[in-house]
Amino acid sequence: MKLLSGILVLLCAVFLLICPVLAIDYTGWKEVSVNEAPINSTSSTVYSLKIPPGNSIRMDDTPIGPITNVFNPSDSRSRVSIVISNNQAGHILDPAASRQYLDKFMLGAKISQIYGDQPQFLNNGGVMVYGTSGDKTLGIYIMSTDKKVITVTGFYKSLQDAKAGVDILGMIAGSIQMAIPISK
Repeated sequence: MKLLSGILVLLCAVFLLICPVLAIDYTGWKEVSVNEAPINSTSSTVYSLKIPPGNSIRMDDTPIGPITNVFNPSDSRSRVSIVISNNQAGHILDPAASRQYLDKFMLGAKISQIYGDQPQFLNNGGVMVYGTSGDKTLGIYIMSTDKKVITVTGFYKSLQDAKAGVDILGMIAGSIQMAIPISK
């Protein structure tokens, strides 16, 4: 019975991720603009996204490139990290390519897929899976454009928290809009 209710919760969460962005209520969310160039001179990535009320963003330069963290300063229990990288394929990734990218990302980030959890392939071409790293449970959402691969990862204390937060993860991911870079 517990398994059936878990599956039902997961199906509801996936349904929320699949719904068109227009049907999602962003009331109270703040739109922010991100320009990676000031923290990493080799990046020309500029995009906007919506963040939940009470949240802030912080950008960090890491060995894998710029990361944008969305977090609530008064609640350190969870955060969402966004990594945008060049899409070497040059086209929107199909499910097989998305899965391959996901596997490579998880391996490089030292994330273990939760035993028995299977990636959920979404109608928008994205893929979502749960994993663990250290003492955190993660929800990982990958989608692409013909130029960029967007990885949105939520960090939570437990799988229950991750499943409860998957709707926010999907809303943040669904709000990302790539800007057209301005040539210098």
